[in-house]
Amino acid sequence: MKNTLNRNKIISARQQNAMAGRFKVTIIETLEMTVEVESENQEQAEQIVADRWKNGGYILDADNFADVKFEAVPAGGQED
Repeated sequence: MKNTLNRNKIISARQQNAMAGRFKVTIIETLEMTVEVESENQEQAEQIVADRWKNGGYILDADNFADVKFEAVPAGGQED
């Protein structure tokens, strides 16, 4: 019985080593800010805010942090 348990641990370690490798992990941070504008419609409101943002009217920083996620993919054997 003990031999079987040790063998299972060895197989498990081998499986883990076979799966080990290099991965590229993308860190995606989301910053969020809500602003209020007057406009004729929703599309125009979005355009006004987009234009102001592009011109530096809204600066988002760590105070606007909303979320983070991590996405890993195999590195594909290519060196960076």
